[in-house]
Amino acid sequence: MYGCNKLLFVSSQRVLGHTFLPCVLAGLSNAPQYLAKNNESLEKGCILASDVDSVVLPIDACGGEGALAFARSKRKKTLIIAVEENETVLNDTPDKVGIEAVKVSNYWEAIGVIAAHKAGIDPHSLRRDKINNIPCTSTANGYAFSSSMPIN
Repeated sequence: MYGCNKLLFVSSQRVLGHTFLPCVLAGLSNAPQYLAKNNESLEKGCILASDVDSVVLPIDACGGEGALAFARSKRKKTLIIAVEENETVLNDTPDKVGIEAVKVSNYWEAIGVIAAHKAGIDPHSLRRDKINNIPCTSTANGYAFSSSMPIN
């Protein structure tokens, strides 16, 4: 029975039904597809890599093909944001895969980083320890003077 090249239709349904494979295969038709950049894909309203400004990922899920492609892009530097609050079973942190990412505590903070990035503010400057020397201007006896003291 099993030595021949034919597979019984009834037994194949039983095997596939328990593995949820039909659901997975049906869902793959809705998955993102890789397309060649041409006029046809532009007319369909497809999202291209050049349209993506920032990517938000769990802290340990940065080893995927998409994240690595955005991180290593030579044309446009996409901001990659790694959320520490969201952990997965993967172990691909930005440090381990060698990509530059802004690490944030949660998704609320990620939204703030995206808003700052859109406004043209370097997200790294939002951290207290990233600003070392800002000239402080004070007034004493009616005269203004400045000093380059670090702000703590």
